[in-house]
Amino acid sequence: MVKNKILITIFIFLFYFSGIEVIYTKNTGKPYFEKAYSIEKEDPDKAIQYYFRAIEEGLNYDLKKTALWRLHFIFKEKKQFIKAWKILNQIPHKNSVESKFFDDVKYYAKLQKEDFLRLYNAIIENNINEVKRIYLYASPILKREILDYYLEKNTDSVIQELALVDTYNNTIDSKLFLVSYYMEKNYYDKAEDILYDLSINNSESLTASYKEKILYLLGKIKREKSILDSIHYFLLSANYSTTSRDYEKELALAMYSLYRSGYEDIVYELSDYIYYIPNEPMQKLFILLVKTEKNPDKNNLFELKKLVATLNKESFLVQKAQKLLIANGFYE
Repeated sequence: MVKNKILITIFIFLFYFSGIEVIYTKNTGKPYFEKAYSIEKEDPDKAIQYYFRAIEEGLNYDLKKTALWRLHFIFKEKKQFIKAWKILNQIPHKNSVESKFFDDVKYYAKLQKEDFLRLYNAIIENNINEVKRIYLYASPILKREILDYYLEKNTDSVIQELALVDTYNNTIDSKLFLVSYYMEKNYYDKAEDILYDLSINNSESLTASYKEKILYLLGKIKREKSILDSIHYFLLSANYSTTSRDYEKELALAMYSLYRSGYEDIVYELSDYIYYIPNEPMQKLFILLVKTEKNPDKNNLFELKKLVATLNKESFLVQKAQKLLIANGFYE
């Protein structure tokens, strides 16, 4: 009898303390959850990382459910519907929540519920033909998410197939589409490799318009690596341009690279060949800044002041313009 009581006591003791350990372990991710919650509005991408880290480290049932709900709403807010649906499937939810989700899918992704679910299952099951079929008529928002999914999986071959779908099997256009996509994601080496491959293997079929675009894109890539190296490509691109505006746009890009590298005198000379003021605010600012530095008359200074008032005060060009305006008594 005494022996049984001792065994029961030991059992209760072990159960009690092991229970505490389980509860403690399950909530070790709480600091990451709190960090995610505190920065969610200011930096949702970072919050996503912290929420997933919190779940990985361990949360109790209520906190884990809350973390999943927050992830679902962040993804939905970012129009990342595939990820939002994956999370929603992990949480007990009402039909009204699901109904609202598919209303958003229909509005932004341009897919009915049935087609979205077919797409989701095709992605999970790696049914590429079905993915391509639905990708063709999905909205640009959803297309981007599908491409991003395969980029995260490092499956470039699928991305290439989808690019062909997007350009109706035009090989050159599909490669340029890929280049723009990779550049948008900061995969500059991948983009550069495609452009060089396109230049070598399709040289005979490249029109002047294609050559202009390839050289322009190479200039943008080079600018990210070594700004001086980009000048050559922008000038070559300008030589293949078919309109005066395109010529001046590419000339201005070469001028900007020279300007950032400290060759202002060359830029001032080249500015005489710019006749059209660009519509894009920062490009317009650069041309107006150069013209004003070269000739700081009242008209140029007044136009520069008006433009600066509408732009981000932290940018390099705005700060250069502010200094010029202050030096000429046009800025307080």
